[in-house]
Amino acid sequence: ELVDNPSLELLKQVEHWLCNEYENSYAGFYCNWDIILHRFEKKQVYLLLVDENVVGFICWYGTATVKFIDIVEVMPSMRRRGVGRFMMEECLRVFQDRGCVVVGLECPFFSSLPFWRSLKFIDYPIQRSCVNQRMYRILPPALEWTTLERYNSPLVELWCESPPMTSAKEA
Repeated sequence: ELVDNPSLELLKQVEHWLCNEYENSYAGFYCNWDIILHRFEKKQVYLLLVDENVVGFICWYGTATVKFIDIVEVMPSMRRRGVGRFMMEECLRVFQDRGCVVVGLECPFFSSLPFWRSLKFIDYPIQRSCVNQRMYRILPPALEWTTLERYNSPLVELWCESPPMTSAKEA
């Protein structure tokens, strides 16, 4: 279950496993605990619960229509099981249901790029960071491009309906 307004008690579970991960391997996002707390205070943290236990979290920020993923982490013992994918798909669904149209992120770990690309995130055409890979995903569904034979020059028409429904209507 994705919890979009978690309690402080649930967040303490995250702190516990992040701290353990850091102490055991010097990895994870415990070094960013201040950012996680800040996002929690602003109600910009989603937690994934499995049997009342927090197994993952997402920190984000932004506006109603544009969101940025700040941190995504899955508990070490739950990795490589589809938990992160499920959590992100649920998060994107919630964002879209609440009117978000685009989600961006900066990926600092190039090893996770295949994960983000599998979730249909696209590289920014112009990179502004020499360290992180900037990516985005447009959330609302869009129709495929169609070619109009009646025009001999480039033309863009925007429609709210599929091509067969537009013959008697203006763009």
